[in-house]
Amino acid sequence: MMRGLRMAVLAAVLGCLSGLPIASAQQRPALEEGLEAAAIRKYKAELRNIQELVRRGDPNGFFHLGLMHYKGWGVSQDYAEALRLFNLAAAKGHPQALIWLGDAYAEGKGVPKDSVEAHKFYDLATSQAKHGELELSELYRGLADKKKRDLASRMTTAEIAEAQKRAREWKPAGLTGRERSQ
Repeated sequence: MMRGLRMAVLAAVLGCLSGLPIASAQQRPALEEGLEAAAIRKYKAELRNIQELVRRGDPNGFFHLGLMHYKGWGVSQDYAEALRLFNLAAAKGHPQALIWLGDAYAEGKGVPKDSVEAHKFYDLATSQAKHGELELSELYRGLADKKKRDLASRMTTAEIAEAQKRAREWKPAGLTGRERSQ
């Protein structure tokens, strides 16, 4: 089960990085399509395991089920459900969930487009990533930092200050009493 989730994490990471130059322009569409197809198959195969993790309150389960809903991988595409699950994972310190929440606000997927909220979540992801495995924490911190810098280049100083204030004041939302205790 853990090996399968590691593969799912790799697929999700590669999905996050798809905007970065990883192959020549001619190779990129085939590579990205292949990675997405592999991710869809892997997620469908792992759905029961992911649902079990969700039942246990595991942040990886919340994140991966959220990603499935966000992308429509093996389940219906449902941004509202994806964001609810990302929030549950983020409340437990899951840096990838924070990055995807930032992306949702930056792109206006499932929520109104909001650069301040997007920056807030990228800022939180940068700080939360420090608590994970060394390799992954560096990857997530770097990814969140790049997204935050790119977004900040289009924001005013006041908007950035507001985003930083919101990040400092952020309290995880959406946890039930049972989920808070896990």
